[in-house]
Amino acid sequence: MRMNSQHRSCSMNIPQSYETIVFDEGRTYGFHMFVVPWRSVPPTFSNKSIELLSKDIKLTDPIDISPAYLPHALTALVPEGDPLPNVESFNELRVAFGAAGRRPEFKFAQQVAFARIVPFESSPLTAEALASILVSGVAGAGAVGIGAKLGIVAFGATTGPALLLAAAGGIVVVTLASSAGTEIGKGIAAKVQEWMGIARQ
Repeated sequence: MRMNSQHRSCSMNIPQSYETIVFDEGRTYGFHMFVVPWRSVPPTFSNKSIELLSKDIKLTDPIDISPAYLPHALTALVPEGDPLPNVESFNELRVAFGAAGRRPEFKFAQQVAFARIVPFESSPLTAEALASILVSGVAGAGAVGIGAKLGIVAFGATTGPALLLAAAGGIVVVTLASSAGTEIGKGIAAKVQEWMGIARQ
């Protein structure tokens, strides 16, 4: 787990983001998660709805994902037979989502969706499950602007699948672990800093 922080004033509210990467037992593929607590987002940033966030990150033709289908969405992030992020079309992603329950990666995706492994601020910082984060968000915020979407993102000449969650406590973006260091990983990291109101260096 990696924690990023930047002190911007004398206030005790230090903006922070969190990252964690989890791999399957064979270390052949994994998921890279970016977490941004709402308290780290400037008051002037009003795009707190899942719809506006998905547009801001340019998530193409997003599919709405319910908590029960998070394992399917995670499985769809992994291209069949190739651990590299190379899913380029919405149609391929929809097919992968529909067939997810029959794939061997589905079992690990279930563990990632329901195990408490995501660093998430819930006073104090704890490890939470993606499904719990999404369910508590829906319950705590009356479902207004809360949810999860699966789609294709593009940064530079690189495209790949991403899962976006907006919950009561903050934002979570999930990509393939192999996207770390690529244009996708760098692009999402830059977007996280933008959401936090941190000037690009």
